[in-house]
Amino acid sequence: MGFFPNYAEAEEAWRGWAQRTVDDAEMKYVIVHLHKLLEPELPGI
Repeated sequence: MGFFPNYAEAEEAWRGWAQRTVDDAEMKYVIVHLHKLLEPELPGI
């Protein structure tokens, strides 16, 4: 980010950066066991 001439500009820059990560709270992660799809007959890998 850097240095800012006043608080208002620093806050505006901070809010811009903070807003970019808001959507990450809605993101879901799924673990896909590809080995089970590729070789389903193998027991319990």
